This record gives sequence, C-alpha cells and structure tokens, in this order.
Amino acid sequence: MTTMEELELDEPGYFWWRDEAYPADHFASENGVTGRLKIKKSGEINLELDSVLPRKDAGHGITRVLGRKKGEETPRAIQGILKTSGRRVILVDAVYSGGQFHSHRFTWERYLATMCLLGETDFPSNRTIPTFSKIELNLTGLENWLVHGTLKYSSTRRTFRVRLDEYRGQVYQTPFGRLAFEKRTEVDGLDGMHHFKASVRELMTLTLRRSRSFQVEEVREEFVHLQDLFTVLSGSSYQLKWPSVVLSKGKRIYTLIFRRVGGIAKAPELHELPLKFDAIKSQFGDIYSAWREKREAFGPGFFYYLSTKRDAKMYVENHFSNLIQGLESFHRTKYGDKPVTGALQEKIDRIVTQVGKSDDRRWIRGKLVHACEPSLAERLSELFTALPIGIDHDLLKTFATTCAHLRNDIAHYGGLRSRTASASFLRDTSLKNEVVGYLYHMTLLNEIGLSGHAIKVWAGENLAGMVYRHYLVAIGFLKPAGTK
Repeated sequence: MTTMEELELDEPGYFWWRDEAYPADHFASENGVTGRLKIKKSGEINLELDSVLPRKDAGHGITRVLGRKKGEETPRAIQGILKTSGRRVILVDAVYSGGQFHSHRFTWERYLATMCLLGETDFPSNRTIPTFSKIELNLTGLENWLVHGTLKYSSTRRTFRVRLDEYRGQVYQTPFGRLAFEKRTEVDGLDGMHHFKASVRELMTLTLRRSRSFQVEEVREEFVHLQDLFTVLSGSSYQLKWPSVVLSKGKRIYTLIFRRVGGIAKAPELHELPLKFDAIKSQFGDIYSAWREKREAFGPGFFYYLSTKRDAKMYVENHFSNLIQGLESFHRTKYGDKPVTGALQEKIDRIVTQVGKSDDRRWIRGKLVHACEPSLAERLSELFTALPIGIDHDLLKTFATTCAHLRNDIAHYGGLRSRTASASFLRDTSLKNEVVGYLYHMTLLNEIGLSGHAIKVWAGENLAGMVYRHYLVAIGFLKPAGTK
C-alpha cells in the first residue's frame, strides 16, 4: 500500500487523449473522463480512471476492458487537468495496465506511464508532444560542492538588512550545447497585507541549450548524463530535483517527471566531497564533453561504477564483483586487445613443436591463443599504478593480485575457494570494496580530464581524503598516524 510519504502527487482530475481534436474555445475534450493521478517520488506514474476513455477501434464497452492485454498496446499520450491545483499534465507514453468491466456499475481502467509533463499553463493545442528550447536543473543540495552561499546580514536598533553578492554566471560552449550556471534568489513570506515573517534563499541552476529543440526523451537522457556526472564529481548518489523545461516557442515552463531508481541519499556534506566546483570551474565544459563522449565509449567501464553508487541495496560480494568487472571492462576499452608479438609467437611455436601427437598440438595451440592477453591482476595493476597518488606501486600490484583472486573465487565458487566458513570474509571484502571503489573513482576522474593535482588533493589533503585514509591504513597502503 502506497503511503502519502511515498507520493509526489495524488490528485483527481479530468483526462482525455492528447491527439484528440476539440474546439479552440474549450479547455478540454468533451470525450474525457474523470480519474485520479498518482505519482510516486520514484517517478512511477499511475492513472486510474472512473470510466473508459473512448477509442474508435474499441467497439462495445466489454471489449474495451476484457479484450485488452497489459503492455501489448502502443503507448499513447493522455492529457489532463487536475482538480485541486488546476495544473496541466500530459502522460507522454501511457499504456493500459488493467481495469474491470461491470454491467450494473461503472467500468473503469488504469494506465501507467514512464514520463509525464506537469505545469501551471495550458499546453500547445497542436495535439503532439511539445518540444523544448531549454533544460534547467535545480542544484539545491549541492551547495557544499558549489561552494555556494553569499547571504550576509546586519542589524541596528532600527533596521535589519540582508545582502547577497552578485554572481556572474559561468557559461560553457560544448559540442553538446551551451551550459550555464546561474544564481537565483527566492523570498517567501511576503504575501498578504501584514509581513511578519520572511525567508530568503539563494539557489543555483544549471541550464542546457542547443540550436535544435529537445524531444521529451532527449530531456530525460540529458538529465541522466548530468545527474551521473554530478554523482562522480561529488561522490554522492544524491538525486537532483526533476528538470524544468521551456517550450521551444514561448516561455511556458513545465516539469518533466520520469521513473528513476534511488532517491533516498542525503545531500553531500563537506567531508564527503572528493573535490569542489572551484577546483574545476575553468575546465567544467571540457570535463562535461569528455564525460558525454567517454560514458558512451566505455559503456560498462563507467556504468558498473555508477551502479555501486545507486541507493539499491547490494550484497557485499556482488558489490565487489561489479567494481572489478567494471575496471576490467574499462581496461579492455582503453587499451584494447594486444596482438601477439613476434617473440611470443616464436615461443608458442617452439612449445607446440615439442608435442608429438597432432591432436595434442591442436589442443595446446588453442589453449595458447590468448597467451598474450594480460591477466585480470595485470589489468588492475596497470590501472592502479597509473593514478597520481602517493602509494607504493608494489603494494598496489599485490593488492591487484589479491582482488583478482577474490573476484575469481566469487565468480566460480560463490565465495572463498576453500569453502571454509570465515567470520572475517564479509568484513575483509567490505574493506576491499571501499578501497577499490576509491581507486575506481579516481580512475574515472582521471579519464575525463581531472588534473593530477586535484586527484592528489583528494588523496591526501582534503576532508574526504582524511576519511579514506582510515581504509588505506587498514588495507596496508599507509602507516597509522604517528608511526614512521
């Protein structure tokens, strides 16, 4: 059962097919029906109607419900007006998800959607899904990362003043569009005749524009690109608010809501941040462009890390496997397959010629096909030792070998190869998760263009580096404080 705490919206309204024509002087189609729209905080969208939306191909009412199967119909947009707030809504890709036919009481049906648009003003009357000229992200929650907040106040016996600094927005031209950080100020509590309480709040937004309009699916994709980038830059799975969009023709603003995973993480604190915006302000456009390009090029090499930053719960062993598989995929993409060198081929030929039987020669040659391919331990070692951090390379190589053995044990035995119960297994694996995740995170930052200096700062000087120092000492990379 859904509780009010889980809902973003729960409101009755009047709904009809978006592609259905109706007179220009009407605010809605006369063929609509009443119903109730529920949207969960996760973006799950459900519409339960009090009747059945008319369809030209549906026939009798009984066939409109009993003759339909869930998920087999082509998605179709449903438009509506909400009763209490008067807000306008479009369920972009509504599909039938159930209903009941009754002969002595009303027949009803239910729809679900993965995306919907919500706003205060009417949608264009062209019966298509709107397109948009601008996407805007509210960066509330990332104030510590942005190093944002300039409010100052002073008071005398007669006055109380609040001041804030002017902010000249940061603008970046990229191959994917124009990015701009902008500051806004919100003042609440000054409505009505008597003003006895007010609140002032600064907030930052990030807008994305480009020469051609955004389709609604593209808005979702662009938001995910930016959300994932902020996850890597802030080290937090904190979710931004739903994006706002501006119509291609006009200034009408709507919110795009869609299904997404997670949403329970708190905004990152200062001691959790690997870096701050000031450290990359001058190169943010280049970092964003590199992120867009390499996120697609590396695929699982980036996605596996992001999967461990979601709010979804995961077994310790699965977490470890995802990290190692992601690093292996990253290495294969970055360095590719290494061809067999002449010296290695000569060695293989010498070994094969020493085998007497032809069947045995074919067998051993098949086994040596991948002899030039680096082992998992070698792949991990090459990635770890490439990082600009002050950890002994021999220790990193030993750790890489240990991680490779553990991943193989988990993959082939489901746990320790010895099959013996170990009270420390989960604790040790959990510690490795922290250290591997730390090195994996640095690997991604290094790949998208973060400077070696910025990574070194995280590795030893800032608050987040101090937090991770505990794990590096526990794993044996660093000596405890106060020891030589």
